[in-house]
Amino acid sequence: MLPRSQYEPHLRLLFFERRGEEFQRFFADLMERCHPGDFQRVCPWGSTGDKKCDGYLSSAEVVFQVYAPSTEVLTRTLAKIREDFAGAMEHWPRMRAWTFVHNAMDGVAPDVLQELQRLQLENPSIRIGRMGHAEIREKAFELDDEHLVALLGAPVTLVDLLRVGFPDLQPVIAHIAAAADIPPDDLRPVPLTKLDRNHLDPSTRDYLLLGMKRAALVGSYFAQAHDPTLGDRIAATFREQYQTLKAQRYAPDDILYQLLLLAGGRARAPARQEAATLAVLAYLFEQCDIFERPDDP
Repeated sequence: MLPRSQYEPHLRLLFFERRGEEFQRFFADLMERCHPGDFQRVCPWGSTGDKKCDGYLSSAEVVFQVYAPSTEVLTRTLAKIREDFAGAMEHWPRMRAWTFVHNAMDGVAPDVLQELQRLQLENPSIRIGRMGHAEIREKAFELDDEHLVALLGAPVTLVDLLRVGFPDLQPVIAHIAAAADIPPDDLRPVPLTKLDRNHLDPSTRDYLLLGMKRAALVGSYFAQAHDPTLGDRIAATFREQYQTLKAQRYAPDDILYQLLLLAGGRARAPARQEAATLAVLAYLFEQCDIFERPDDP
């Protein structure tokens, strides 16, 4: 069985890239694998809809409601909680528990928590719960490797990195370069102590160190590029996005995974393509001014 830390990047990336119905399908896939024959996914059916239920755990009579909007608006979230819970009470009279499933990496807003607490006080016979990244992570990592690969995709390995060549880097760099319209700026070496300066989680740190195994190849690609400013322009694109995410108070690990999506697009990719994307990001982390440098105040 592979260390669970190797799947951590895929789970985080999935939380960032899946929204709406895609996240709902992921949640149903996870629960079916964790509770085979017990969990039932529910989809809208004709004019009756889904009866305010996105999934049902028969043994515990739990109704799950999934909420993963592209852009979260607090008033809409609160209204949906009230509406969906009331609908579940109407359509599922045997319900013993109701769980609000969300994809907010940093937790729910205090108003959402207060609303769930209010529902619990008003309905003491129904257990009100919530599931976010931490709870879904715990449940996912109960699965064996076969189910985890099917759910999250195969983790990038050193073999994948060593197979990466210029043809694999070209589409990744072309994808980034399409948005690289910022003037070139600082491209200066950064020591590995930068990893310590940014307080990255161990799994994120290991993932980035793995990508650095092919960072030199990325440097060679830029050195041989017909456009001598290509590397600087791409670095500037990442630097601007880093500053934007930092200003929005994203955690360092979450910033890194957002930058991976910038480099590789929002769709899941085969391991070799992901390895090429990781190598580019690791090169930029190591060689240019994204994330905090050890000598920054």
